[in-house]
Amino acid sequence: MPILPISSLPVATTPLAGTEQAAVVQGGVTKRVAASALGAPVITTSAVADGVPTAVATALVDSYASVVWEVTLFTATGERQQWCVCAYHDGYAGADATTANYTIFGPGPNSPAHDITVDVTGSGAGQTMRLVITAAAAGWSAGVQRVVAHSAGAA
Repeated sequence: MPILPISSLPVATTPLAGTEQAAVVQGGVTKRVAASALGAPVITTSAVADGVPTAVATALVDSYASVVWEVTLFTATGERQQWCVCAYHDGYAGADATTANYTIFGPGPNSPAHDITVDVTGSGAGQTMRLVITAAAAGWSAGVQRVVAHSAGAA
């Protein structure tokens, strides 16, 4: 593989999923890291089915102690509602979380048409904190951007 300067590499498509690899220099040594660890926003868009709880974003419990998500619900006809969801859990690396606590900021905690919750699912290294949306009517999609994710530390 030829050695190229970063400026010669092709430009990545955005938004990033968070799973891409990036290069960093740490202590004088070049290492790789997932884009999500750099604090770059991770944006996802999901259809939210009528009456079906849909996990629209996740964060690994062992990696993140707290997360702030910016949520935009929208329809093809232009209806739009926005919230900010701040969530944290009681777990840490080596101990599973048992609960997720969260606060929702926006046009009321939830609208009559939507229910937004955060829960914890799974166990061990794969345990995740999930942002879940249930729409009371068909035709809604959710755009979610992870704005801030604070690293989890050992107890």
